Amino acid sequence: MRLQNDRLCVFSGRMLVGKDFVAKKANLEVKGFADPIYQLVESLCGTSNKSIHGIRKMMQWVGQIGWGCVNDSYPHTPERAHFTRMIRTEGKNLTRDFKWVNWSEYGSRQDFWVNILLTRLGLVGKLFERDHEGNFLFPEMDNGKPYRIGITNARFEHELKRCETAGFEHFHVRCTEDTRRERMLMSGYDYDPKADKDVSEQMAFQLDSEVSDDQVIWNDFRSMPPGRKFLTVEDFVDRTNGQERFNTPTLMPMLHPPIRTMAAA
Repeated sequence: MRLQNDRLCVFSGRMLVGKDFVAKKANLEVKGFADPIYQLVESLCGTSNKSIHGIRKMMQWVGQIGWGCVNDSYPHTPERAHFTRMIRTEGKNLTRDFKWVNWSEYGSRQDFWVNILLTRLGLVGKLFERDHEGNFLFPEMDNGKPYRIGITNARFEHELKRCETAGFEHFHVRCTEDTRRERMLMSGYDYDPKADKDVSEQMAFQLDSEVSDDQVIWNDFRSMPPGRKFLTVEDFVDRTNGQERFNTPTLMPMLHPPIRTMAAA
């Protein structure tokens, strides 16, 4: 059971809308499902720098195969079967911090990546394991202090729902398309319409029109759409600092600032 004054938030939103930035502004520790994916890709490709041609696509492929995604973009192929078998066997040797993961489940359970993160946070599994020197393998779990966690890369419904079940409050980050494109250029990315069609972006597109205004954070110096009453970043910071309490049950729980004061992440 976590403490009542925990602040557990999970963020959705399209690429470069500013999820990491918003979380950091609220003094939340940024966590994500992709840590083991970064380490796998770095071991396999020699880098995990997504600005290098092909690395972002490689990370998407490793991630989607890992949770068992099957569609026209990620079909069953001999290459996929061989890669899945290799990761199940060698995953622990290809990562520095995830040797404890049951890599035999890679590609076979939808919550594979979510379960890794929630286990690290001590929100599932009661894994109070220690290394040979007596140190906790999962240091996030052992200090008894309130959590201030922001998961900033929820891209699929099964990730979002699992986090909400674990006590995370969902917020959706938005900005204008003009601002998003400007941030892409400043971060070294060329706009690719194909990226918007990737399966990892589809939930964010859908949530743009579905999430209620009081759960949307407007991260833009440009005006929000007429008639909408989204949270500003400042509103959200006030909420997470206790000036307005979350309406959550017992498990109480940025990527980019406005373009004029941009700090890419």
